[in-house]
Amino acid sequence: MLIETNNLTIGYKKNRDYSPILSNINLQIGYGKLIALVGTNGIGKSTLLKTFSGLLPPVSGNFKIENQNTTAFTPVDWAKICAVVLTETTVYQNITIKELISLGRQPYTNWLGALNKEDEEKIRSAMEVTGILNWADKNINELSDGQKQKVFIARAIAQDTPLILMDEPTTHLDFYNKIQFQKLVKKFTELGKTIIYSTHDLDLAIQLSDELIVLTASQVFHNTAEKLMQEKVFDSFFDTSEIQFDEQNKRFVVK
Repeated sequence: MLIETNNLTIGYKKNRDYSPILSNINLQIGYGKLIALVGTNGIGKSTLLKTFSGLLPPVSGNFKIENQNTTAFTPVDWAKICAVVLTETTVYQNITIKELISLGRQPYTNWLGALNKEDEEKIRSAMEVTGILNWADKNINELSDGQKQKVFIARAIAQDTPLILMDEPTTHLDFYNKIQFQKLVKKFTELGKTIIYSTHDLDLAIQLSDELIVLTASQVFHNTAEKLMQEKVFDSFFDTSEIQFDEQNKRFVVK
């Protein structure tokens, strides 16, 4: 099992006290899955991703990755087991595409950051599979937000971790490119990698993801879309009668 949580509580520390956001999170997540993380605004999607990436410690409960208790992980341990793709694309300036993707190899290089033959192969492979090999010498500032997103995905692939976490990766994409994104990341699950991504594109997530993690104020659900529909989880996703779930067409409709 890649991820296991037992009565996990997540949240933020304020002064000396922790402020819980979600509790009793019990998940078992395997390898080679494309998993959409969905929930209304402020429900805790980003907090859960930050906990899964080691950026936030759990408030309480047990959290294991590859059967290892994450409390003992060093920053290098985290970098070798989990890659993160954020929505923010303005962090890097005046850097070439290949240089940016090469940063994904930092957990494996020596203190000088020198790349060996294996590193170069991983970088080239990541650019090839994402279709950006001909961008290698371009500056990151020359690309659109959608193109930048491909570069950050390539960096995560070059990092070569079993777990990839993405925070709203389709925010800057139009409908067609959102579908292309789903098809692109699906390739990596076939290599055994598990990708968990937060999204507000509920209809696409239901149709194209292997599984979903659904966050509600009272409970966390995790299953295939079909099982979640059988359990009527989406029927009460929005706390209003104006938006209803059409199970036959697997989408939400406005009444």
